[in-house]
Amino acid sequence: MKRIIIAVFATLACVLIVRLPGQVKPSFQPYKQLYDKAEALFNGSATDSTDSVAITLYATIINKLAVTYENASFLYNCYERSGILKQGLGYNSTGILQDYYAALQIQKAYHLSDSALFRLLLSAGNVHYMNSIFDSSVYYLTWAEKIINRYPSAGLAGRWCWWPDW
Repeated sequence: MKRIIIAVFATLACVLIVRLPGQVKPSFQPYKQLYDKAEALFNGSATDSTDSVAITLYATIINKLAVTYENASFLYNCYERSGILKQGLGYNSTGILQDYYAALQIQKAYHLSDSALFRLLLSAGNVHYMNSIFDSSVYYLTWAEKIINRYPSAGLAGRWCWWPDW
């Protein structure tokens, strides 16, 4: 009788171990369409209106999708771009930095590439500079400098500034 109970318990444990991971995998694919719309606005001709819509799309994704290894890079991009757009629209620096810090936490927790940080660090350094928090500004700008020296192509990561191209 003892062997039967152990066999039943072992069988149930195996079934649970095999089935649970397959059932818990949340997909970020339903949010890909929203992300693509936000990206088109982020990379297109910038206006206050298009930037505001893009921020709303990124925020929708951020609020509905929990971070996993599968979508860490995806959510990092949402936070980073949201912060950049908020900075360009003159949002409160606290809200901007919350987006940047969330992206940094994702990068650290999920071991994303350092080269992806350049634009975010440059922007975070600028926010701190504009708020006269010079020690933090130097910290982020120095970190960005280390990254650009290590990965020279990181500076070509698209629209990182909020002023028009000349």
